[in-house]
Amino acid sequence: MVPEDGYTIAYATTSAMVLRPFLTKNTPYDAIRDFTPITQVGEAVAGVMVSANFPAKNMKDLVEYAKANPGKISYGTSGIGTTHHLSGEMLKTMAKIDIVHIPYKGLAPALTDMMGGQINLAFGGYSTVGELWKSGRLRAIAVTSAKRSPYTPDLPTI
Repeated sequence: MVPEDGYTIAYATTSAMVLRPFLTKNTPYDAIRDFTPITQVGEAVAGVMVSANFPAKNMKDLVEYAKANPGKISYGTSGIGTTHHLSGEMLKTMAKIDIVHIPYKGLAPALTDMMGGQINLAFGGYSTVGELWKSGRLRAIAVTSAKRSPYTPDLPTI
């Protein structure tokens, strides 16, 4: 930890600061007590993507397919405890479906496996997957925000 001097500013993500204490033992800080937020710089909206040959064309189809095939749908993320992992777990809980988390060392290998048919579903930001959506190599079916994204105005929210 850096000693308080009144001049040190950190730029951190939610997963790094707030989620880490819940996911690891002996975190050396308390995000609430030890830091004072100044501003929010941005917001990351993830897209829900399926492989191009996956039968679900929208979230309703995905949930129905998952309920009919419990434990047979896999979703890839950039790792355990990431916001994409937690998005998948939240989807599982809210939709009452059984899908299998496959953690990767980054989103790129997960997307490669999804395009190759090894996994069915992934969550990812537009900056990472936008070209894959546009090219049809992956199918985006929703965004994980309360409002539609200006980058993908045709995608519904979840």
